[in-house]
Amino acid sequence: MRRLFAPLVASLFGAILFGAALPAQADGPAEGQIRVGTWNIENLGKRRTPRSDEDMAAMAAFIKELGVDVLALQEINGTAPLHRLMKALGEDYQFVLGTTGTFKTGQIGVGFLWNTKRVKLLQAEELLDLPSKTPGGDWIFHRKPVVGTFKTVATGFDFRAVVVHLKAGRLNTGENWQRNVNKRNAEVEELGKRLEALLAKSGEDQDLLILGDFNHDPSYPSAKALAKRFEYLKPAEKHRSITYFDEQIDHLVISKGLKEEVVPGSLKIWFKRHDADPKAYKARYSDHIPVTVDLDASTDRDPEATFAKPGLNQALEPAGKKAPRPAEEKAPDDSK
Repeated sequence: MRRLFAPLVASLFGAILFGAALPAQADGPAEGQIRVGTWNIENLGKRRTPRSDEDMAAMAAFIKELGVDVLALQEINGTAPLHRLMKALGEDYQFVLGTTGTFKTGQIGVGFLWNTKRVKLLQAEELLDLPSKTPGGDWIFHRKPVVGTFKTVATGFDFRAVVVHLKAGRLNTGENWQRNVNKRNAEVEELGKRLEALLAKSGEDQDLLILGDFNHDPSYPSAKALAKRFEYLKPAEKHRSITYFDEQIDHLVISKGLKEEVVPGSLKIWFKRHDADPKAYKARYSDHIPVTVDLDASTDRDPEATFAKPGLNQALEPAGKKAPRPAEEKAPDDSK
């Protein structure tokens, strides 16, 4: 079993900060498995109180503690803070970041980081062809989903992952709650149709995972709409995934083709560090809690299947490099 060690300095600082014993050595996925996860890191790069080098070291140590091989990221304020995080993580990690999610305050983007010793990025794209407005004129997809296709180094198991950050807005709260819910419903409908059409292509690989900050729990209308096409994975231990209210709004959702690879009972919300001291956790890490799942990667069950190539002006390159994209009308500052 793979074991990952947090840097000593960050561990000591974290122990002092949380008033707890040093964290145990982290166990990664079992042999023949990989771990995939999602984490909204709450404005990585543009917080009111900037993250220190010690904060970055602690975040990197936490990511290693997760034992995650591919991590979907949300609320990333450009490539510069990701380069800082990569420096803390070490040379085994790489990232790709989308180009959208730009508002008056700067970018609030989505992307992936991954362990290059364990998995290889085959291709990445940003779904810029998804609509930016509803037929009624409301802005949607402020952050266009980013798709990464990954292949394990050891066994050749490959899969497609789609990171999302859907429109925020709880049910029955605030002045514009219904409008926000309608926007999220529209995003789910458009993304669902887009991915269904992709999977319907002849010879297309059916191993697909949608993950990220959905801004809804499974009881919301948008969750129920997406669940008609894909399956929400349930955690082994139910818990909130955000500090402010008792809902799980960060999810991993799979296609039927990937169901056989999901290790039963492996979906985990990493809440213990958060619950030890929520205020200190939020100050150092985020207002969201990571969620991960283990996949059986011992073999690729559909080696003949292929992945559609990214469309024109959609391809993304690792380490934040990006292909040119067409000019488009800018959305208002509706960042949440």
